[in-house]
Amino acid sequence: MNAETYDLQTQIEIVREARRHGFDDATIADRLGLKADDPIFTIDLEGRPLGMALSGIAEGFREWEFFGLDDDVTRNLLIIMTRLCESSYRRGLQQGWWARDTNQKFRIKPDDLRFGGEPLDSARMPLCGTKMSSLERLQCEHGTTLQVLGFSIYTAQ
Repeated sequence: MNAETYDLQTQIEIVREARRHGFDDATIADRLGLKADDPIFTIDLEGRPLGMALSGIAEGFREWEFFGLDDDVTRNLLIIMTRLCESSYRRGLQQGWWARDTNQKFRIKPDDLRFGGEPLDSARMPLCGTKMSSLERLQCEHGTTLQVLGFSIYTAQ
């Protein structure tokens, strides 16, 4: 992260929020690429209260939850996430193609599944309607690989 990519007001907000979440000025300065004695660190802590409601894929996480991660760790996690997403997309395409070729009817309308009230922590199978948790689906498809990488998804349920 580089402070020069943000305008001054955004930098101030980053410092305020990071302080609220318990990060010290040295850590914040390092993450923003600033010097610890930069004038920006003289700001007060007043501002928007915490508690912003997070939904969708961020539901259940705190604001700024991953701010303190090293840039290399963040990049590696993003790479894993994009690969998981692409794998899921390809599985969906394969299932849709198979359903089309075999004249299978979905028990759940794809629009309802995608935009309805089904939580993203649920992995419903549109052809049979079977419901499992997203973690269980992840375990089925990538559990061994993720475990080798050090993710303990089998105990996270």
